[in-house]
Amino acid sequence: MNTYVAKKEKWTLTELEERSQYLMSQALQIWSMPSTEFKPEQKQLDSYTLDDDASLLSGRLITRFRYRNTEQSVNSWIEMFQKVLQILYTEDESIITKLAVSKDDRIAYFSMNEADFTRGVEIGDGIYVWSNTSTQNKISVLN
Repeated sequence: MNTYVAKKEKWTLTELEERSQYLMSQALQIWSMPSTEFKPEQKQLDSYTLDDDASLLSGRLITRFRYRNTEQSVNSWIEMFQKVLQILYTEDESIITKLAVSKDDRIAYFSMNEADFTRGVEIGDGIYVWSNTSTQNKISVLN
């Protein structure tokens, strides 16, 4: 067994690098890396539909949504909300336009005036939807 006594006050960079390499090789001999075939199980993402209880979605992150067999990646519930409403608006703009021009307070999620909302996103042609709502409210509007 080698015994080292450090009597030098200064070590050169070369000496330190050599000593580091020696210590690393000794450590690898003592604690060699085990080999294994283990592969961790990939977590399956949960999947929900609009028919599921919306309270199950609160506090969860969204990564993508599927509409009519087309899947789209999203970064947030607001982005999903906006994209789905834009798709619906493209399919039949009359329904969302009717909601936006309505003076019924029960349908206060849509407006032709962006200033009506603290935070709103445009659906199309100057129609805005209130996006500063809970996930449950967003799901309710989509239903």
